[in-house]
Amino acid sequence: MDYSIFVFIIKLIFIPILIGLISALFYYIYLSITSSCRIDLSSIKTFSFIKKNKNLFLENGIKNCFNYVLCLYFIVAIILTFLIGDVLYYNALGLNFDLIIILFCILIPLIFSGINYKSQDLLNPSKEFFSTIIEYYVPILLSILSILIILGHYSIDLSGLTISNITDFQNNSKINLGITEIPAFFLIINPFAAVAFFTGIMGGFRTYKKEFYINNKINQKLFSKILRNVSFFAMNSLFVLLFMGGGHFFSNNHRLWNVVSCILTTFILILIISLIDYGRPKLFIERKIWNFINIPLLFSILSVIYSISFSFLFSL
Repeated sequence: MDYSIFVFIIKLIFIPILIGLISALFYYIYLSITSSCRIDLSSIKTFSFIKKNKNLFLENGIKNCFNYVLCLYFIVAIILTFLIGDVLYYNALGLNFDLIIILFCILIPLIFSGINYKSQDLLNPSKEFFSTIIEYYVPILLSILSILIILGHYSIDLSGLTISNITDFQNNSKINLGITEIPAFFLIINPFAAVAFFTGIMGGFRTYKKEFYINNKINQKLFSKILRNVSFFAMNSLFVLLFMGGGHFFSNNHRLWNVVSCILTTFILILIISLIDYGRPKLFIERKIWNFINIPLLFSILSVIYSISFSFLFSL
């Protein structure tokens, strides 16, 4: 008897639940450390909406369009869990350029975060929203662009690129240190890009704790919180995948162990970010160097310049 259909159905149900629970746990650990409070274990029950239907949607009938947004959030959260599960398990679905899809899903929670329902209060939240995009998410995109420039230099086909291709490149390539060789992690090849991505996600996470995000009624609903949690986990795991070879410290024959090591490395990264963020109302990354350039944006620009220079020098 062919059990493949049953295995597929189990995966269809199990993957979103598992990643959703891990994401919720990791986010509330981050929130607990940075806000100096105990973890609310009841909040970690991500799928408790069955018992709390009133928390799913906005009750005012005038705001029905925003209830559709909440449905979109939940659908995107489910899609993102499958994308993360696919990436962690060696691109089992064979998605091309899954990096772009994941980045799009991650940006969804912020799309409506600059909108306030009272017209007189629209301006300031919108300013903070667009400022966040420029100061933190543009550096993330530029740091990824710097990686693509280096991959292009090594004749990697970018038209069908997957995150698995990027992790394979890092783990299969070596940096010769004379007495030993180490994997060619982009953390080492382009440290400017790593700093830009790392500080960018730190700034992005702090957005989730700001008033313009918390006071937005959409973001107070459970579907939004599920997407926020999964996006938080996805951003951290992307750093591990793009800059640390996915945390694959075992051979390719040990897929499950590599998945576990990737998740544990992601958790350690979250702890590092939490400890840096702990008790600091304003981080160094939020201070402006010039009128609109902060630390993440500065390092992202340097990362692109470095990658272009790297490609040019090694082409000579």
